[in-house]
Amino acid sequence: RQIMREQERVAFFKDPEFKRTLKLAEDSADPSLARKADAYQRQAVFHRSWTKEEKARETILLSEIQADRQRESNWTSPDGQLDISLGRGWKSVGEQAAELSPELFSELVSAWVDEQTNWIGTELEELIRLRNEVARREGFDSYWELALYHRGLSPEDVSAIMADLERVVLPLNQAAQARIQEASESLGVPNDFAHGPVLRTRAGLSPADSSLNAWFDADLAEERVGKAFSELGLPTDGIQVYTGPSRYTRPGAYSYALRPPEHVAIVLSSDRRWSTWQYSALAHEMGLATWWRNLPAEVADTPIFWQPPTPWFEGIGQFFERIILEPQFAADHIPEFPKEHLGDLRTWRIQKTIERITRYLNVTRLEQQLYERPGQWAALSQESAQAEKDLAGRTWDAPSSSNGLVFAEGFQSGLMLHFPAYVQNYLFATTTEALLWQTLESTFGVVTGNPEIGPWMIKELIHPVSTDTSFPERLAEIAAEPDRSAAVGRYLKQ
Repeated sequence: RQIMREQERVAFFKDPEFKRTLKLAEDSADPSLARKADAYQRQAVFHRSWTKEEKARETILLSEIQADRQRESNWTSPDGQLDISLGRGWKSVGEQAAELSPELFSELVSAWVDEQTNWIGTELEELIRLRNEVARREGFDSYWELALYHRGLSPEDVSAIMADLERVVLPLNQAAQARIQEASESLGVPNDFAHGPVLRTRAGLSPADSSLNAWFDADLAEERVGKAFSELGLPTDGIQVYTGPSRYTRPGAYSYALRPPEHVAIVLSSDRRWSTWQYSALAHEMGLATWWRNLPAEVADTPIFWQPPTPWFEGIGQFFERIILEPQFAADHIPEFPKEHLGDLRTWRIQKTIERITRYLNVTRLEQQLYERPGQWAALSQESAQAEKDLAGRTWDAPSSSNGLVFAEGFQSGLMLHFPAYVQNYLFATTTEALLWQTLESTFGVVTGNPEIGPWMIKELIHPVSTDTSFPERLAEIAAEPDRSAAVGRYLKQ
């Protein structure tokens, strides 16, 4: 079904009638028509150069790579008392192995790194080369650059935001490493890859999710989040929300503009009864759904104008995530939440944001190199691991696999594989969230629970961006802080 869907999309953008209509729009003197043509052109470029056979091959390669990444493998201690799945993250694996001797712990690290890197090889190289061949038919040097164009970005845009955000997170990471070193000396535990998670927790840099999850009842998420939106002047009545366990529901959170403004839907997997993720994910998707629900009537028949490009649209979702994880939300909507721990919510999200920015910077840097140098896995893993070490302010080197690949976190991004040039969108989303929050806070004082927020967003952002201006242009016009990195830094230093 996925292959058929992708092939139908390719066929639409190759249709002669569509091509003629697009050409007429591009040549029009009407600014609104030219704007529409530019938006459709960015969609067409992303799909039309694929042949049906190429698109089918891409889908098969992705499924084969994913199967390799998800293949189960276990490590068993010599005495048979400990059996650990190597497909899980190192934090979980390391916690299970905390009582092992140093020699066995080192053996486990090597086995885990082998498991995490054994999928990097010929299928990945074929996938990258196939995509690059498609991109060159459209005049791009790599598929990464084509996908950026599709998302309304250029390589220069990405380089600029990476430089801005690296300046923000590097000193924060260096300060964190100083605390980790203190924890290492206090515990008498080596400051290395293997002990990284436990040292971060001991240094107070990884607040246990479980201590907050215990107060966020997933069964009440829709009711509570919906009420919070209504208090902002953005009622959610009529938004279709479907939740269920991931064995029946697509894992993750997704929103769909079926026929806005009336018909929009959210699909959310739910595997845990107590979860902050359930609340933040729902708030993110409700933020996007709220945009669609408040579109002006004149764009309802123009799907290409239903939302801004993803680098900025994701920022709308993140803005509403922040509202749900502010102390005021818990104080207002979770009466049993301990008042003495309300501030932990903001501290927890800020630390998570620093970690996410750092990770997205690393993945974005690696993804660009993947498309420029496919197949050079040893060099790419070494360079990526070194860049990750530098940005984190670490003193230790990442471990290597038995076939010579240095472990680099960037390679673990499934998003990078399945959605080319999507990861950097979250860098732009983070700055969008920070600028919006600061603007609304300077305008209204209080953001959470303020009924003036919704009408302001509809008037000042949703309607102008949907009809006659771009999101970044409009954001620059209304932002209280012109420096995006300063806005992010101000939040992260709270």
